[in-house]
Amino acid sequence: MRQIIDGNSIASFVIDKNHKITHWNRACELLTGLSAEKMIGTDDQWSAFYADKRPVMADLIVDGHPMDDLRIHYRRKGRKSGISNDAYEAVDFFPNLGEGGCWLYFTAAPIRNCDGEVIGAIETLQDITKRKKAENSLKLKSGELKERVKELNCLYEITKLKDDIHLSMDDFLKQVVDLIPAAIQQPSKTGVKIDLKDKIITSTGFAESEHCIGCDIVVSGRKYGSIQVFTAGVSPKSRIRPFLDEEIRMLEVISIEIGKYIMRRNAEENLEATHARLLTEQVTLQKKNLALREILEQIEKEKGQIKRRVQTNINNIILPIVQNLKLRLGVVEREYVEVLHDALTDIASPLITDLERNFGSLTPRELEICNMIEKGMSSKDIALVLNVSSQTVIKQRKNIRKKLGINKKDINLISFLKSLSSCHFN
Repeated sequence: MRQIIDGNSIASFVIDKNHKITHWNRACELLTGLSAEKMIGTDDQWSAFYADKRPVMADLIVDGHPMDDLRIHYRRKGRKSGISNDAYEAVDFFPNLGEGGCWLYFTAAPIRNCDGEVIGAIETLQDITKRKKAENSLKLKSGELKERVKELNCLYEITKLKDDIHLSMDDFLKQVVDLIPAAIQQPSKTGVKIDLKDKIITSTGFAESEHCIGCDIVVSGRKYGSIQVFTAGVSPKSRIRPFLDEEIRMLEVISIEIGKYIMRRNAEENLEATHARLLTEQVTLQKKNLALREILEQIEKEKGQIKRRVQTNINNIILPIVQNLKLRLGVVEREYVEVLHDALTDIASPLITDLERNFGSLTPRELEICNMIEKGMSSKDIALVLNVSSQTVIKQRKNIRKKLGINKKDINLISFLKSLSSCHFN
């Protein structure tokens, strides 16, 4: 047996029925730092693992009631081995082994004689510290990953809420404060409060507690309110921090998103208000335009009435007087009175009005000449009346033809002017 145990690469030791060490192999020396020479023949096997004297698993096997003692000394750490009904195994941390402690997987089994009597026990020990650290690291990373997933889910749900055009601002903020606790380490002990200028929104079952983080909600560069997260039940001695750095950063992102949402909703409300105001102004303007159109129509109607009265007065009152005056004057004076008579007749007729309206580029002198031409006066007669040269009248006639759009056309100017007068008369 000595050769088998000493040649085993797994740390092993053997005790007899009196709990004395009979074998302590080289691997056990390296693991515990205690030599076989020092340990064999003693019952100090406990000293390699514990600060105070207590039975090791091999001692419990020798005593014959290991299961009951396992519950006392190892609690949930020890159990029956899956390989042998008589063997037991456990995993435990031993702070006195190595630098910073050591995790061991250890097993113990009875040693029997030919008659089946227990004459001792063997215990093996394997250093699983690296594996345990890897498991703990993986467990820690897994826990961190779960927290990140919770935070990302929260941000994703808030993003979806922002895009819901059917939600009112109050409903949006209420759903946000109810989403956040699930993204914190201890959701059941977490409460959220949003404090704005004109309202306070809290999560379901909200209560303030001793641990709190908060961020300002900024809209258009100015503080609009704040968001706070409270959590309770974290002992100062606990390894659990009230809030993780990632949770603090998540809250900062949420506060920024809330600020953007409020700014967008305010802009939308302002736009809706402006649109409503513009619609009202449009209706008002339409009413004013309608009223103005009625006023203009009334003015045109009154202008027509005035024009007819002027025409009537000229025809019935002034022209008869001018006609009588012409009969009493000499030949030269009579020509001037004739021009006056024709001018008054033109005022009473629509020709000049039509020319002014349809050919606005004609000057007053050109309108006067058009009137004389339409009455059949020659360029020489017109020059005499206007006291200008015949060449000046001829030049003005050319300008009149250009402005009337009949230049270089085979159209008689007198006929064209008479046609205008005739059209209006008809």
